[in-house]
Amino acid sequence: MSLSELEELLVPYEGPNRAYKTFRNEFKYLNALYYLIHSAKNKLLDHLVEVIAQADRKAAECHSTDGYALTIVTHVISRTQFQGVSVSKPDAEAMVRDFDGFIDLLNRHSIIGAHRAIVNFATDLLIELQENSRITVHQSVRRKLQQRRMRPLELAEQFKRIGEPLHEDPNILIRLRILGEMRNLIEHNSGKATQEYVHLLGDPNISTGDQIIITGKDVGEAFALVSSTVTSLNKRVVKRFNL
Repeated sequence: MSLSELEELLVPYEGPNRAYKTFRNEFKYLNALYYLIHSAKNKLLDHLVEVIAQADRKAAECHSTDGYALTIVTHVISRTQFQGVSVSKPDAEAMVRDFDGFIDLLNRHSIIGAHRAIVNFATDLLIELQENSRITVHQSVRRKLQQRRMRPLELAEQFKRIGEPLHEDPNILIRLRILGEMRNLIEHNSGKATQEYVHLLGDPNISTGDQIIITGKDVGEAFALVSSTVTSLNKRVVKRFNL
């Protein structure tokens, strides 16, 4: 971690504009959620084992042979009705046997969330600039922004057009494209390396079709990349356009 990254961690930048505030309100919880689950994963596994054991004991006391489900109540409708989230006994036992699979799922969804956060921010920032008459965009662009249908490369092109690229460091721009392609292979290619991902990564040990394992290191780097990029872009845009 660089000195500037450490300083940003200790005293987070707080942008004055709506797009940045929306980003911060969402991203800080994504970051905290990952920290809480990953830092307490052993305790979570122990808790799950104990809950299953308790349920087994209660089922035995009731002479139940029909199985059971672990349930948390999410909404009380009446004294006899409720809504909840349930995990069947077989699913809970499978999770205990493969708790690493749960962490793998967490890692993959964290990458998806990190990428979505920067796309949402870029979209919101362009909308904010346009609504405050700081920039003029073509009607077709305005419509795609409002419908939130602009692709990452299209968003990047719009920021280049107004004189503020997503980042001033070409290496960071490549890393952002890698993050986007990592999100793509997770959601649309069963977690297998695409030709574009292999090209961008430039790692001779990875070939098209290889299964890509998302690690905690990948998540940490993605979160840092998104946070630093959003901060850099927002500072430059706020200064240039007096938001």
